[in-house]
Amino acid sequence: MTAHWSDLVFTRLRRALGLRTELALFLTAEAVAMPYFVVLARSGPDPVIRGIGTRIARDEEHHLAFQIAQLRGGLSSLATPVRALVLLLWWVVGVGAATVVAIDHGSALRACGLPVRRYWGAALRSFRRAVEATVS
Repeated sequence: MTAHWSDLVFTRLRRALGLRTELALFLTAEAVAMPYFVVLARSGPDPVIRGIGTRIARDEEHHLAFQIAQLRGGLSSLATPVRALVLLLWWVVGVGAATVVAIDHGSALRACGLPVRRYWGAALRSFRRAVEATVS
């Protein structure tokens, strides 16, 4: 497998902006990917793919919980306008990440019976839950 442009962008961005941003970017990527892993686990075309999807989804649940715990409350010390800007930018990244997965993995999603639009909505809901858990 060759490198993908989205991996390069993700890696450079997360390394450039510090640990808290790196955790937020991991949380973003894993939250928007969860519906993809779940559909692989439930509806993958063969038992091997379903098993891989199950293992990844289970693993990601632990990653998400860790990232949320580490980030929780981190925005509360920011001034309200700064916090609003951070959340806005985080949402831009989340929508972008969900869109990249939908475009790049659309054929796999459809092969598992999940229309791309439905994946995209599920990814954004997953991301919203992660962000809400982080800022609560």
